[in-house]
Amino acid sequence: MEIQEDSSSDISANRNKKYTCLACGIAFREAELQRAHYKSDWHRYNLKRKVANMPAVTAADFQVRVLAARDRAQNEVNQQNHGYACNSCKKYFNNQSTLENHLKSKKHRDYVLKSKSKRTDETKTENHQEKSSVEEERQEESHDEEEIEEYQLTINDCLFCSHESVNLQSNLRHMMRSHSFFIPNIQYLTNIEGFMEYLCQKISIGCECLYCNDKGKAFQTLEAVKNHMLDKGHCKFSDDEESMLEYSDFYDFSSSYPDHVEGDEDEDVAAVAKDIQLSDDGMTLILPNGNRIGHRSLRVFYKQQFSNLPAMTPAEKRAIKSNLMSQYQVIGWNTTAALSKSFIKRHNKVREISQKIKSKDATRLAVKANKFQFHFRCQIDF
Repeated sequence: MEIQEDSSSDISANRNKKYTCLACGIAFREAELQRAHYKSDWHRYNLKRKVANMPAVTAADFQVRVLAARDRAQNEVNQQNHGYACNSCKKYFNNQSTLENHLKSKKHRDYVLKSKSKRTDETKTENHQEKSSVEEERQEESHDEEEIEEYQLTINDCLFCSHESVNLQSNLRHMMRSHSFFIPNIQYLTNIEGFMEYLCQKISIGCECLYCNDKGKAFQTLEAVKNHMLDKGHCKFSDDEESMLEYSDFYDFSSSYPDHVEGDEDEDVAAVAKDIQLSDDGMTLILPNGNRIGHRSLRVFYKQQFSNLPAMTPAEKRAIKSNLMSQYQVIGWNTTAALSKSFIKRHNKVREISQKIKSKDATRLAVKANKFQFHFRCQIDF
């Protein structure tokens, strides 16, 4: 590869060459040399200078700049690998002696003392913040407990207003007369005081409506729940079976059974429980007489009623088919005529005529309403 430097004497000669590089100002005798030059770093460097409106450099100047850049990179790597650095001051040195002189200096000692004092102050502030946060959390917890105790209802307080009665009986009488509140199946209620305490906690702590339960709107305060029950007339229990299961621990319906005998409840229950078995899937109870009791979640399937008719035999099916065919022949329908070629051709022709009539009607309606295209498309491109 012969390279002619860009000089005043060779400019006219370079212009006469066939293969030239305008960015570097050189010429080549062969196209392969030119393509190889385009892949070189010198050409890329001159292209960047040309974009920045800067003059091109010669090959010798480019080599000098490359060597200088390599020396700078090597010096930086050497400085990093030496490890002569002061971690507290975050400074780097070229040799060990300069590092020792820096460590003995007053400036370094003062900086180390300042950093230690800052660290102690930071630890003190962090400890103080942690103590203050713990104290605030304790105060908040005590405040929340006081609020819960302050707003918690008792069995002598009305569930729907601010009335306070002398005892539980007078409270129930007040809620019955003022708010039409009745306890369902009260004759089977075993612990009325525990039942009323549960209702007080549900309304005051849980902030839930007796009728809506957790399916309705969520409330934040006791007053909001009371106002909701008074405004909506929800001073009552829901008639849903699932909602009443919530209070099943306070009821005992064994006295309502027809074969109930007083005093023998536990013995009867134990005797029956020995004979009852649970299925493998856990959804069915098997009684001693062989009957099965399914879970309430499967009541949708138990409500289905299937026909008890026995399956038809093939002879009965053939008899029904022959009976129908005889009835069709009485009407005038012939099986051989229906399956003939002429009947099939006639049927196809009628179908083609009906399709033509439908297409004509559709075309007429489309022309009238100008709805040939099913999707919008802009007719003007500009």
